[in-house]
Amino acid sequence: MQFKYPELLFGLFLLLIPILIHLFQLRKFKRVEFTNVKFLKQVEQQTRKSSQLKKWLVLLTRMLLLACLVVAFAQPYFASKELFNLKKETVLYLDNSFSMQAKGKNGSLLNEAIQDIINTIEDTETINVFTNDEEFKTASFKAIKNDLINLSYSSQQYDYESVILKGKQLFSNDPSSLKQLIVVSDFQRKNENFNRSVDTALALTLVKLEPTSASNISIDSVFISNRTNEILNLNVVLSNSGRTIDETPVSLFSDDALVAKSTAVVEGEGQVIFTLPANQKIKGKISIEDNSLQYDNSLFFNLRTNPKIKVLAIN
Repeated sequence: MQFKYPELLFGLFLLLIPILIHLFQLRKFKRVEFTNVKFLKQVEQQTRKSSQLKKWLVLLTRMLLLACLVVAFAQPYFASKELFNLKKETVLYLDNSFSMQAKGKNGSLLNEAIQDIINTIEDTETINVFTNDEEFKTASFKAIKNDLINLSYSSQQYDYESVILKGKQLFSNDPSSLKQLIVVSDFQRKNENFNRSVDTALALTLVKLEPTSASNISIDSVFISNRTNEILNLNVVLSNSGRTIDETPVSLFSDDALVAKSTAVVEGEGQVIFTLPANQKIKGKISIEDNSLQYDNSLFFNLRTNPKIKVLAIN
């Protein structure tokens, strides 16, 4: 026999309650003066025996009803013996897109997921693992453990339908085996729903990772708003997907040398303006300091100097 919710069996400790009630149930007897107690002693002896038996029956009945209630909520069932002899196959999809750089409780979401996988799966277990840009086929988990630890982020990302199709390709053609696909991701594709009824023969397990903070500041765009013969204004537009940040440092570099630095208040959207010489060649980079996602904290651009136009004047 197995239980669908075995953790509810801890409720059997509640059987101690009727036992304690039975042990500490104190009754005070009142003494009454009477002339002839010969007949009363005989009645009292018989009454006490029947009373004790009745108490024990009530106690057992209460415990039986409480135990049946706990077991019923745990939902017992008998598993088929044939299932234990079936071959089991497991395919794991680990999302390593840039959104997995978000901070979790123990580092980035990707590193947190890798540590949980290492602590959960046995070294001798055979498993297929694939990410957005790598694939580890039919290998013992011990053989690919170091590859997972050194896993890097990828700019590619499978859509949900492609994850299902890719996972099904890594399963064998054995129709009698139990196939389980585990998807570990933060599920940041907002305009797409995960269809769990794609294949009824496939056991699908979704593991959603959530960052400790949903705030993220990114560089939206860089453009020149005003230009004269001597100076130009370089506008940097920032976007914020979370709470308002009072001071966000914004730095301007040219050939890795710091040219200017400013701060911005980002509430939904913020802007910083840098004033630069108009005829200066810049191989630039805009960088912000944000503790959330790192891949959108830099933006590269170039400013070229206009060549001098040679004019020949004939008088």
